[in-house]
Amino acid sequence: MKLLALGLFCWLNLAIQEAPSEPSVLMQDPSAILKRSQKNYRMNVGLTADITYEFRAPRYRPKVQSGSISYLNRKFNIKLKDEHLISNGRTLWVVHPLKNEVMSFNLLEWKQENFTTFLYQVFNMPVQARLLDVIRVRGEDCYHLSIQMKNPNLSFSQAVIWIDTKEFLVRKMSFISRRQSVQTYTFSNVKIGVNLPDRLFQFRKEDYPSIRRREPEATTQPGPSRQYK
Repeated sequence: MKLLALGLFCWLNLAIQEAPSEPSVLMQDPSAILKRSQKNYRMNVGLTADITYEFRAPRYRPKVQSGSISYLNRKFNIKLKDEHLISNGRTLWVVHPLKNEVMSFNLLEWKQENFTTFLYQVFNMPVQARLLDVIRVRGEDCYHLSIQMKNPNLSFSQAVIWIDTKEFLVRKMSFISRRQSVQTYTFSNVKIGVNLPDRLFQFRKEDYPSIRRREPEATTQPGPSRQYK
């Protein structure tokens, strides 16, 4: 499953980066930019977007998938071509529609970072941020930030984030692991303040009537969540 099956990983969609148009006012303090962006991802604010995910690592073939994401209060539902990643904040369900199988994991036992902890670490934990420049990503002028993580226990040591200069939404983010793998998410059609029902973040058998359960490989994780029904 690699990191992709952990719940939303991988990034490096080489979005077209053009010279930006001149915005009226630009912020220069990278910490202030991150703080302003964090307001868009408050715990009780629903978010939806189209997403492109790419995973690159030495000796592995690059993998790129596109789909959609719904996010609320550390819960997420990500639908990609080959995988559906569903989490209620405690359990992660990895659904393979083409194989008609699902695996479930207890996120409290999960030792790897997942989609929500990536954002949490960048917004809430001590980091060394640097504003590189302002460039255009998919038609949006964006602050281009380089971030060095200070927590030595994380699996990733660096992040690169593109935050648009108008709404301060994260339009693209890449995370570089200590083993030099790169996960990149690129977002478009982002909508904030969407009303998202709780059932969206729960695996439901009626949504996948022909699905069957498969135990995770012993080498991948501590074990499946017992909350699976």
